[in-house]
Amino acid sequence: MGILLLAGAGASGDGFPDASNTGVPAGSSLTPHSGDISSSANDQVIELLDQSGIIEVTHDRVTVRKCRINGPGGTGNFVVVWVKGNDCVIEDCENTNGVGGGKCIWMEGVTGCTVQRCDLSDAEDGVYMSGSGHTIQDN
Repeated sequence: MGILLLAGAGASGDGFPDASNTGVPAGSSLTPHSGDISSSANDQVIELLDQSGIIEVTHDRVTVRKCRINGPGGTGNFVVVWVKGNDCVIEDCENTNGVGGGKCIWMEGVTGCTVQRCDLSDAEDGVYMSGSGHTIQDN
């Protein structure tokens, strides 16, 4: 499948990411938004949102950065960030899927995506992927 999993040093020096170096960086000012969002163009940047709802990425090279994303929750196959575009980046985000079901990030049949420094919680799968060439680092 061609997946690269990397771990940098956490604040405690144990080699694992932790709350001090994942998720939305301290001091970031987030804009509240309710309802689902879909990407609108290649190379788009979606950032600094306090999002209640799904982010669906249907374009290539989209970056989702510094967002707190609260998905729909439930026990079904709910998705918080659904990536359907190639070479996308999800970084410095806090993704939660409510009550523990579904997926925080789903990369569906795409190539070359990166997920880094994200705090992923309350989901069956933190990152669920198909395709190839993905980098998952420091989550």
